[in-house]
Amino acid sequence: MKFFTATSALIALAGTTVSAAVTGSAPWGYKTNDATMVGPAQWAEHYPTCGGSRQSPIDITTTEGNVTTRSLSFTGECANFNLTQTDETFKASVVGGSCSASANGASYNMAQFHL
Repeated sequence: MKFFTATSALIALAGTTVSAAVTGSAPWGYKTNDATMVGPAQWAEHYPTCGGSRQSPIDITTTEGNVTTRSLSFTGECANFNLTQTDETFKASVVGGSCSASANGASYNMAQFHL
């Protein structure tokens, strides 16, 4: 009985190892010059479900945008602000709330901005 149990366990373990070896592949990533990972050009070869378009890993269609510069004007005491460091950025809080920014016919009272 022990022989049968031990043999069954070994066969199951060997099957799991073979299955992992067949499906195992280099991890995917975005680097094209790293031999330890599968780059975007090889994703479909290693992961067939990545062979379509507009799916994960993402296939983004790029276009050129129409960039026009617009003027931004400031009025008030915009130079008075307190600068504090947050976890990821710097936060500048306007002192006295007397700074406003205008663009495209709209005016906004500035409370703070982040760097």
